[in-house]
Amino acid sequence: MKIINIASINRHGGSLLVRLLDGHPDIAAYPVEKHFLRDEKTFPFADKLTGSPTYVPDIEDFKKFGNLQKFFEVPSQKPQIIHRWGKEKADSIGIRKNYLEKAFYQNVQTDFNYKRFISLLNESDQKFDNINDVYDNFHKAYFKSWDDGKHMGSGEFVAFNGSGGLFLKNFDKYFSEFKGSFALIPIRNIETYISSEKTRLARLFFGTRRFNKPNLPYYLIKNFSYYDLRSIIRTWKVSVTRAFILSENLKNDNFLIYRYETLVTKTEQVMRDLCNKTGIKYNNILLKPTLGGIHWLGNSHYGPQNGINLSNHVSKVLRRDELDIINEETGNLMNSIDKIDDSFLNIKSIDKKLLFDYDLQKSYSRDIDKWTLYSALSFRGFRSARIKKNSFLNVIAFLFSIYSYIFNIPRLLKLNFFPNKGKQNYT
Repeated sequence: MKIINIASINRHGGSLLVRLLDGHPDIAAYPVEKHFLRDEKTFPFADKLTGSPTYVPDIEDFKKFGNLQKFFEVPSQKPQIIHRWGKEKADSIGIRKNYLEKAFYQNVQTDFNYKRFISLLNESDQKFDNINDVYDNFHKAYFKSWDDGKHMGSGEFVAFNGSGGLFLKNFDKYFSEFKGSFALIPIRNIETYISSEKTRLARLFFGTRRFNKPNLPYYLIKNFSYYDLRSIIRTWKVSVTRAFILSENLKNDNFLIYRYETLVTKTEQVMRDLCNKTGIKYNNILLKPTLGGIHWLGNSHYGPQNGINLSNHVSKVLRRDELDIINEETGNLMNSIDKIDDSFLNIKSIDKKLLFDYDLQKSYSRDIDKWTLYSALSFRGFRSARIKKNSFLNVIAFLFSIYSYIFNIPRLLKLNFFPNKGKQNYT
């Protein structure tokens, strides 16, 4: 199976491209984020935030285990699902009875045969010659176990995204091991990126968690300031520069960079150009975001989306002082990116002087461990709260969190007493 790896950072729309690929008869698209193995030798910390490095392993790494289940650390028993306020968490497989990880706003009829998955991971002699065969067998076991293989298609391609995928340590090995595979890097407008990230942090602060109900008023989001704006700006600048340097170093036609905004506003153009690049046969289904074959309503913090929409809540979320800081630090670079209107960016046309720490990152890129550490440390703290003196906003947050809990009691009761009935995704 050739891989289409959308390697992004958080809140950059990587999920959308996978969902556009989902319905194609030749593509098996994962319903959950997927990454390569975590590089604990270089960066052993377990927070798993964006920036933490991953790597494509050697076949010798697999031979130490000699077994797919052990190598990928898949538990023999299906993980227990907890339906308690504040204790709910995402499913590592991404599928269970009437549940899909990314189906935030719709009911689904689906299931995953976990016993069959474990059986398939253990059934062959597992004497693989290369790491491509290791991953290929894992992908096939996964999709054969989901709704009896209904979503596997011809299996010519497998598609997935990861919100830390840009920080794969060895893209050169990715291309040498997975012949004919592709890596696509999305770049998003920095203002919409930060407004989305700020909204997520504000929802945590006010106790509303992931979903749009109960609604958190824009007024409260706009006045929320317990976050590190400059740190988030830095993550965007570091990631753009990393994409630029990767493009320089790899010199690979299968390494593609695209604008999230161009994908949304010129979907057919981008998908046709992607088909020409990858050899995928064009199909109009590529214009419709689906999840396991059902219409996908998105994963926006602002509620369900019909079709493909350019989410822009900047003026409702960001204050004038925040926008001034963003423009001061990134305005020239963002203007340069905005001038590129093709499906795929010739990012090397951007003036290097506009990039962040270009000379340092370029130097570090010659030592893979140094660059890995630089990238990981650049993202430390970007979702941490800023300690500030208590204010009336803290009181509102406390009261709103109580309201959110009361609002969600009916769904908690439903999930506990009527499991697998109706809408199940409340993580």
